[in-house]
Amino acid sequence: MIQGKTIICEEVFMQLVRLAAEKVENVSLCESGSGGIMGFAKGLTGKNVPTIGVEKTDAEVDENGTVTRGHVSFALKVSVACDANIPEAIENLREAVVTEVVKITDFVVDKVDIIVARLDEPAKKAEPEKEPQTEEKTDNEENGSQE
Repeated sequence: MIQGKTIICEEVFMQLVRLAAEKVENVSLCESGSGGIMGFAKGLTGKNVPTIGVEKTDAEVDENGTVTRGHVSFALKVSVACDANIPEAIENLREAVVTEVVKITDFVVDKVDIIVARLDEPAKKAEPEKEPQTEEKTDNEENGSQE
């Protein structure tokens, strides 16, 4: 086997988080902006607080050929639908992130910190289209018989 180092950039991990978040109901990543909690955090720290924060250590191969898996941690800012159970929605997101990252990168996910920055209006459920009401006659009515 040819030796060499593979580095997975933070942007790839951010994309994986976005993919995972799209699969989870009632949760969405907060958009970057200067209002609300983002603006408040920037005012306190003087820095923009990112929607997705990534801290990672890359896999290492020692002189004996032993591979140490890479590790990654996340900090996410999300919004949750106001009619959702927040702990359940956040746990679903956390599990989705871990599953996606491990499946694609084989990194160990040490932690996924999640900040619920706001509540969103509940998602409108698509109502089934109502079929036009037509008068249907039963077999008895068509034959003129009555019971």
